[in-house]
This record gives sequence, C-alpha cells and structure tokens, in this order.
Amino acid sequence: MSGARGVFDYPVTSDAKRITLLIPADRRSTVDNLGWQSVYHLLNSDGRLSVIPLFYENGVLVDIDGDTANPERIVLTSISYEINAITFLSILNRFLGGCTVYAGGYAFASNPYFLSGVIAGSSASEFDMLTAGERTAFIDAVVSGERPKLFDGSTIVSASSSGASPAHSVIISPHSAFGNAFVIEVNRGCPFACRFCEIPSVRTLRYTPLAEIKKIVTQIPSDIRRVALVGSALASHPEFTDMISFLLGAGYEVSFASLRADMLDGNAIRLIASTGTATLTLAPETGSERLKKVLHKSISREKLIAAVTAALDHGMKRFKCYYMLGVPGEEDADVTAIADEMNDIMTAAKKDAPKRGWMPIVNVSVNPYIIKRTNRKPDDVFIDKSTWTKRTRMLSKALAAIGGINATFHDYHEARLEGMLSFAPAEAAIFILHEKLYEASYKRIADRLAKEFPIPSYT
Repeated sequence: MSGARGVFDYPVTSDAKRITLLIPADRRSTVDNLGWQSVYHLLNSDGRLSVIPLFYENGVLVDIDGDTANPERIVLTSISYEINAITFLSILNRFLGGCTVYAGGYAFASNPYFLSGVIAGSSASEFDMLTAGERTAFIDAVVSGERPKLFDGSTIVSASSSGASPAHSVIISPHSAFGNAFVIEVNRGCPFACRFCEIPSVRTLRYTPLAEIKKIVTQIPSDIRRVALVGSALASHPEFTDMISFLLGAGYEVSFASLRADMLDGNAIRLIASTGTATLTLAPETGSERLKKVLHKSISREKLIAAVTAALDHGMKRFKCYYMLGVPGEEDADVTAIADEMNDIMTAAKKDAPKRGWMPIVNVSVNPYIIKRTNRKPDDVFIDKSTWTKRTRMLSKALAAIGGINATFHDYHEARLEGMLSFAPAEAAIFILHEKLYEASYKRIADRLAKEFPIPSYT
C-alpha cells in the first residue's frame, strides 16, 4: 500500500483464496470505520483468505489507495447505514455479475430482512447475510466453495465475543476523515438509552480499559503521531481524563468524536483543549425540556452553557451543535426552544469576547428525527414535508436573528428514505433493482416504495 499501510503482518498463504471486502462509500467517510476493519483483520488472520478492501468513488470501485480495481468472485460487504444499501444495489447491478455476495453491518442488524432476497449476478446466487456467527465455520465454507448460511430468515446467530476483534485500526490511511491517525475504540455499546439511537439495541456496553489502551499504543507505527478516540459514549469512560493525559504524555495529538456536555467537567475540557482540538462538538438534540425527556437525553441548558464557556476559556474557537426536528410530539414551541437555547449559548459566548479578542465560529446541524425498526413507538409518524419546511424556515429565521450561527439542514428525502429502508421487506430490494431505482433521486425511491409496500410510520 503506497499511501495506506497495515498495522499487522498476516499469515496469508500463497494459495490463499482472494476475496473482496466491499465498502459501498468513499474512503474519506469510511476508512476509519473499525467495523469493516475488524472483519478484514479476523478473516486475514486465518491465513487461508486474502482480503482486499474496495470502496466506491465517482462511479467506480477503487482500492484503498484510490486505484481502479475489479472485485473478486467472492464479495463481502458491510453497510453501516441504510442509504448505503441504495449505493450497493447500483454496484451490484454494474460490477458484481457472477459474484457470490455476503453482507453485514449496522444496517442489517437494524433490518435483517432488506437485501436478504437479492440475486447476485448471473450465477443467480442467493444474497445471504453475514451478520454474525462463528469465524472458522464461515472461512471453512468459503474455502471449500460452500455457501455458509448464517441467517435463516428469522434469527441472527449470536455474535462472538466483542473481544475477538481489535479495538483499534488495522489499516491507517491518509485518505480518511482523521488523516494519518491511529483510531482507538474507547467503548462499544452505550450506557445511555436515547430514544432515537440504535446502538443499545444491537450492542452491549463495553469499555476498553486504560491498561489495554496502553498496550494498544505500543502497536502504533513510530511515524504516526495522532490518535483518534472513537465511541458512542467517549466521555462516559471511567478513565477518560487519565486516557487523554496518558496519550499527551506519550507525545500524541488526540482527536475526538462528539461528546456529551453533561459528562464534561472543567478538567476534562481543559485536557481536551490542550490536545489542540479546536472544535467542541455537542449533540443536545432539542432545546425543549419536555422533548429532552421524550428523547431520554436530558442534558440541561446550564450544562451546555458551562461546557461551551469552559471550552472558550481554554481557547477552543469552534463549536458545533446537533439538533433534530420532527421528534414525536413536537410542537412549534419546541422549535422556538432550540433558538432560545442557542441564543443563551451565544450570549454566554459573547460575554467575554472583548477580553478574548475573538468570537467563536458556531455551526448548528439540524436533522429530521428518523423513525426506525429499533426505536419506533406505536404512534410515531415521520415528520411530513410541509411541516419540515415550515419548521426549518422558522428555525433558520430565528437563528439568523441571533447572528453568528452557521446553520445547515439535512436533506429531508434522504432521511425519509433511510427510515423507510429500516422497515423495508426483502422484496423492496428486488423492486429497486428491477425498476433501476438506484439511479433515481431519494425522493423518487421513497415515493415508489411508499406506493408498493406498507411501511409503518411512513405511509
């Protein structure tokens, strides 16, 4: 690998069977994903398989260095969220004729039925699902030419221990979102139970102890000086601040995913700022105290303001907040509450601006609340387009009046389709292929699916 490099030397034999690990997205957004990297590591470790990761960029398949490449006869694919399934169906039609294909990932754990009926290429191979299962049995079946059946249409075999796969990068690439960083997974699962989140439903909570992280760090190539910490609940790690202190003491730059404001005290923020991190990323989700309770994510406004103020005091010049519209039970007053919360935050930020000599760069990202199989309540209904348009305009106007806030709004039709795919039956994949809807807009795909299939909450 010219730009990318592996962390491990694998015992691959000269007669190892070559297989493709297909990630149906670009390298920047997916190279650092430890899900597919774990599959890559586990299968290569056996020695009988040689796994080649391929990505999808600008309409072609490329290897990890960006060179155009063709898939092997056996293809594994990992889809981490539902929209990637549409991209995969396009790839299936264009590049995977005659291939035998297996699939896994969060999108399949959320909905193990969609795509399970896809026919792969001219061989008319059934699209089975590798969502979980015993590694040796899978490799035995692939090497022998048999087709392992790890999903019987109703039950997913229990996954092996989470300790079986490394909680860190096995491939480092300059083409990733973190750049040439060594990624360490601080936790799997989540101690919280936010209503909108799928993670607690598919993974139990597990922290990577600091003692283990110290061992992991010894495997980092000597020329890599940046460590990226990832996890669904970074700041809840019982050794979070000790972890940062250790990495800084070892001479590493440290990057983070988003953090919960209610888990950050002054010392934690001081350490985060000392890593050189310029942006504090927070996800309050809503400004309404009532909806915070609905979402089971009751981060108080006072906690948010305290976190932002501390970050500014320690020289962090950017912060980003994530919010949602369309939360079940939402009213116009709840939308106004988002603007009120941001106004209070901006007021606090402006207070000492003359003394600091600068104002922070503030970004707000707003997404539709997506109803999925794992979070749906009986009366939940996805926000309709007219209400979405009305409330985004209302919020955009209110944020503009505050000043100093850059607001972006997620594509409504993409969010709607993502939610619909989490409920879609296997026949929906066949329908998308037959009608070549993978070439259509998200709106057209969603509209056609709504007409053909009864999808809860999205009729």
